[in-house]
Amino acid sequence: MIGSSAEVRAQSQSRAAVYGFLAWLFLKLPDVDFVARLLANDVQDSLQLFSSDSESASRMIDGLNGMRLSLVDGVPGTLEDMCLALAVEHTRFLRGVGRAYGPPPPYESLYRSSEAGEDNSFLLQLTEFYHHAQAAILSESAERVDYLGIELDLMRLLCDEESRATGRGDTIQAAHFSRLQQHFLHEHLLAWAPRYCESFISQTAAGFYRGVVQLVLGFLEAEAAMGDRHSDDSQVLKDSTGQVFEE
Repeated sequence: MIGSSAEVRAQSQSRAAVYGFLAWLFLKLPDVDFVARLLANDVQDSLQLFSSDSESASRMIDGLNGMRLSLVDGVPGTLEDMCLALAVEHTRFLRGVGRAYGPPPPYESLYRSSEAGEDNSFLLQLTEFYHHAQAAILSESAERVDYLGIELDLMRLLCDEESRATGRGDTIQAAHFSRLQQHFLHEHLLAWAPRYCESFISQTAAGFYRGVVQLVLGFLEAEAAMGDRHSDDSQVLKDSTGQVFEE
């Protein structure tokens, strides 16, 4: 059941904050300020949207604790030393330097290539969707459009837009951005990212980025559980690639 506009806006803002936090973990290297906050156990406020007794919330808290403990127990030295160690881990675990160096990197086309036949199919679909959603993040990043950090950041943008539209009382635009979120979430993120996360967790020993991936998996599970928040009688449009968009 959909709540008041204030409740919907607060939920959109909370979801945007979590998506932005997760995107940042993939796109940026943790800095001294972040490491200090993590060591102080000061980042769990980002997860206030979720009840503490849910399975997905427990997984997310476990992920945050794993990130923190990896620094407390595994990286001696100053905050600067910890940041340097995390930079090395970021390259090893998230950039796909080589099969012998780390796990396959988080690109949608890599985990769904057997469905599409070629990487370009997913890249074209994503580029068209980002254009349809007017996502400025495309021009601001050198990352491929199917990188997990970019896809998470797109969801942040869409949640932000829903929140802004709700705040100004524009229910049509708010519903539009809600539908875009649901389409992207189910047709893209949920179609491959949980598989990536589960594979990473099973292959990787305890460490900072194992905690990050566990955090992502828990959040995506919570998002999937929310279900569609729009009616089934929406108009359906198709772009030049045949990809479906709802209006």
